[in-house]
Amino acid sequence: MSTYGTKQVICAVCEAESVQTTIVSASRAGAADLDLRAPRTERDTIHAWLQECPACGFVSADISVASEPEIAAFNAGVGALGDAEPGSGAELMQRFQRRAAIENVLGDLRAAGFRSLNAAWVADDHDLPEAIERRREAADCYSRYLATDPPDEEANHLGVMLIDILRRAEVWDEAEGYCDWLAARDTRPIVQTIVRFQGEAIARRDAAVHTMKDLEAARV
Repeated sequence: MSTYGTKQVICAVCEAESVQTTIVSASRAGAADLDLRAPRTERDTIHAWLQECPACGFVSADISVASEPEIAAFNAGVGALGDAEPGSGAELMQRFQRRAAIENVLGDLRAAGFRSLNAAWVADDHDLPEAIERRREAADCYSRYLATDPPDEEANHLGVMLIDILRRAEVWDEAEGYCDWLAARDTRPIVQTIVRFQGEAIARRDAAVHTMKDLEAARV
C-alpha cells in the first residue's frame, strides 16, 4: 500500500503558496509492461509524480525550483492546453503534456519523451482515446534523442522502450525497424528475447499491452 504526505510549497514562477502531495512510500507488486511502465500498484501514485501550481499552472517535479529558461518557456505559453475537468484523468494527462512541452523547448528530449509517455500511461488507466497520440509524441522525442548518439547502454535501454511504444501506437514499420536496429547492437539474451517477442507481436499487428510476465511465459 502506498502512503502519502503533504508539503507547503512556494511556486518559483508566481510565488503562490500551495499544499502539494508527496509520496512517502510506494508499493510495487506485479510485472512491469514492456515499455517499463510500473505495475498498477506503483503507478497509482502517478498523480503525485509532478506538482502543479493551482495559481499559475506551472508544472514540475518541484515547482519551488525553476531555471530562468523554464520560467521563460512557461511564460511564453509553452504547454498551454485546454481546460479539462478538475480531478479528471484528462487533467492529469494534460499535466504531463505541459511538462513535456517545457522539456521539449529546453532541449531535454529524453525527459520530454518520458513525460509524454507518462501522459500515455494516464490515458491508458483512464480509458482516454488520446493514448496513441501521446505515445507517438513520446516516440518522436525518443527517436530524436537517439539521433544525438547517446552512450550505448542508454541507447539500448531506450530502444527496448521505443519498440514497445511504437508497437502500441500502431506505427508498425518503425517498430519493426527498431527491432532490427536493437537486435544488431545488443546481443544480451534478454534483449534478443524481447526483440523476438516484439517482432512476432508486430507481425500479427498486436497493439495490446504486454508485461514482462508475458515475456517470461513466452520463453518457457
